[in-house]
Amino acid sequence: MMTKRNVRVLIISSIVILLPIIYGMMNYAQLPADMVTHWGVNNQPNGWMPKAWAVYGLPFLMLALQWFIVIILRISAKKTGGAPRLERLVQWLIPVLTVVLYITTIRANLGFGVDIRRIAVGLVGAIFVLMGNYLPTVPANGKTWGYHPTTNLKPELQARVNRRMGQAMVISGLLCLLSLFFSEIVSWLAVAIAIVSVIGVSIYGLRLSRR
Repeated sequence: MMTKRNVRVLIISSIVILLPIIYGMMNYAQLPADMVTHWGVNNQPNGWMPKAWAVYGLPFLMLALQWFIVIILRISAKKTGGAPRLERLVQWLIPVLTVVLYITTIRANLGFGVDIRRIAVGLVGAIFVLMGNYLPTVPANGKTWGYHPTTNLKPELQARVNRRMGQAMVISGLLCLLSLFFSEIVSWLAVAIAIVSVIGVSIYGLRLSRR
């Protein structure tokens, strides 16, 4: 069941997600009929979308994703006892990402110089550092909170997996942030390391759960 706090967060975060539409509406006439909505690793456009879908559709898509995440968090919290600090962080990821990426997309399509690589990798690095910092606070009660595929782990083993996952995410997130001062290939290598490290710890946790 949704608490008053969860309902309040859902309402406020929904407003934050939809608010950038005002910026899109203010610049609607100057935007191209087909807007770039995706870029490659070399900052070159490789994905387009009709203007109306990009300006109005994307925020509502993110809104639906936000509602889905908040509801899943509530179901998970009821089942496992929850991880309040990490949940608060996750509840605000979609709103923040929507605002940053929406405004970046609009500005890029208006012809402003936008370094997509630095923005994207910077966001990945910041998210990894923040989530890695909070993962060790997840209660080690032998139940799965939902971020790794371990089930029925003893509390001490789950705490170990939480710590290792947190360490892997903080280190790889810092690598992503540091890579912003170097060439594109360094950034995407850092992102690859981040993905591999998370998968590696997840496999480690899965093997522990099968012992």
